[in-house]
Amino acid sequence: MPESFASSPRSAEQKEKQEKQESAERFVVGSRAEAARMIAQRFEARLKERFPPDKYPFHNVEHSRAVARDSREFLEIIASEDPPLVSDENYDYLEMEAWAHDLVQKAFEDPKAPRGRQRGYLQGEPPYESDISPAMRARGAQQGNERASAEELLEELGKYYFADGERVFPADERIFRETLSDDIGATYPDFDFTARLPDGRPGLKVYQPYLTRHATLRALALANADLRGPLKNPD
Repeated sequence: MPESFASSPRSAEQKEKQEKQESAERFVVGSRAEAARMIAQRFEARLKERFPPDKYPFHNVEHSRAVARDSREFLEIIASEDPPLVSDENYDYLEMEAWAHDLVQKAFEDPKAPRGRQRGYLQGEPPYESDISPAMRARGAQQGNERASAEELLEELGKYYFADGERVFPADERIFRETLSDDIGATYPDFDFTARLPDGRPGLKVYQPYLTRHATLRALALANADLRGPLKNPD
């Protein structure tokens, strides 16, 4: 009986290599909070590598650090008024979402024009045909940064396990994936160039269309910190 490809020396070597790669990306932790801290640290390192401040004066690691800090403060204020509304789980997921929300910053670079960030997010299941504007699609963009950042977080969550082999996060569950994605999607900003100021003069309205009444408290905290910055008077 001829030797099968699956048992050949070459395929065994390939299988061993694949198993090593998979084990290298499998982390065993003792709690969800420990996993959240590890993910935050790993994302911080990615942001430092991908977006040096001299090239990215705003969307860099310091911005994500500020969003993580300010969004947590937002939840803490809510918890001080109504503790049952905010659980430890909220803090863990918010920390990961804050560090993840700007992981992907694809853009069209044109020295003769403003940097064209490939912004975009669409709720629901793929494919995301409307994920980005028609103008961006015409220039070759395939996926908006907010959606891509959310998917990088979800991919990372699938690497964490408890000692008994159980996954820390239900990263394959549709509702879980949609909720975390929508939290990051809530940071997506849009612009109304036809807006009017209260006195009738032309103005510019900046808003977050996915921050709706159905959004989670985490989404509210994250979107507020990303667009508006720290709370001036937390009291």
